[in-house]
Amino acid sequence: MNRLHDKGYISNPVGKTKSVGMTEEGFLKAKELFERHFAKELKTVPFPKLTVAAKKRWGQVPERLRKDIMDRVWCTRCLAGTPMQLREGEMSGRSLVLHGTCKKCGSETSRVIEPKEE
Repeated sequence: MNRLHDKGYISNPVGKTKSVGMTEEGFLKAKELFERHFAKELKTVPFPKLTVAAKKRWGQVPERLRKDIMDRVWCTRCLAGTPMQLREGEMSGRSLVLHGTCKKCGSETSRVIEPKEE
């Protein structure tokens, strides 16, 4: 505690107090160290690569529905419906297949959008 006080990161730890006040400098240093050692690395998100046919089909899906689709993708690692970061899309027959990563754990996920029955 004395070393932290000497560096100016906490208030004077006089007595047997179990808590101390943190200075602004100490708070910023703690935040920096936490992010360096414990926060997930932020990855640059590439623009989704959609084939021409997939882009056309995705464009036909209403905006509200697109958001619902991207927010509810089954992740086999999380074992739950989670949001997906879209990476690429392609047509497989008449179905649109979207590939991406789970926004919670980063594992690979996919979503198939079947055509409307006419």
